[in-house]
Order: sequence, then C-alpha cells, then structure tokens
Amino acid sequence: MTKKTYVLDTSVYLTDWRSIYSYGKNDIIIPLIVLEELDRHKKRADGVGTNARSIIRTLDEMRERGNFTKGIRIQKGSGLVFTKSPDLSTLPVGYGKDVADHQIIAVALTMMNENPNRKVFVVSNDINLRIKCDAI
Repeated sequence: MTKKTYVLDTSVYLTDWRSIYSYGKNDIIIPLIVLEELDRHKKRADGVGTNARSIIRTLDEMRERGNFTKGIRIQKGSGLVFTKSPDLSTLPVGYGKDVADHQIIAVALTMMNENPNRKVFVVSNDINLRIKCDAI
C-alpha cells in the first residue's frame, strides 16, 4: 500500500482539531497559510475558537519533538506532519496568489511535483475549495 499525502485545509481543523490523528500512516501537510488562519480564529469564544486553540497547542507539543520542515511523527504508528510553503508558480492562470485557498492548492500542486509517485489529496469542508481543486 502506497503512502498518501493529505493537505488539510483550515476548515478541517476548525471543525475537528483531532482530525490530524485520522489519517493512519499517511503524511499530513499543513500549508503555512493554514497556520495564519488558525491564528486569526484562536480568540473566538465559540467551538471554532476552541478547535483553533486545541490544534495550535497540539502542534506546539509536536514542535517540541522535532522539526516540521523535516516532518514530525504524529503519534506512534502514524505518518508524519510537515509544514509547507507553496510554490506559487504552480498555480494556473486566474488563481490569485494572495487568496488563501489558492495558496493551499499551490501547496498540493507543489507536493505533487515533488512526489510524483504519491497520491496527494486536499481535504476541506469548503465546497468552493473542493470545486477549485477539481477544476485543476
């Protein structure tokens, strides 16, 4: 069974911060823009804010065990989690570089280019992001 790479959108963490543990031995990529978006939501006084704070704490605990650029084991028996900057030159014409969704797509495209033998999936609760991914 070939390992897969999952690029998780901010909406996934804001819905369920524990989602990081849901991908078995596969790897998870956190686009840097997702960290920025989580930071913007952490002060909210609702479930979204709670989820943002929880995943930020979880990532901080992981950071103490390694380096996100090289990959950190999520937990025993799981894959690695990485942070990644997008290669914005991978975006098709018409996709603005300042749009968070487009940066997430660029990270997925970057991962596809760097690992052509591995399947890369964008996971999102955002319908428009999923449609944009399908359009590419």
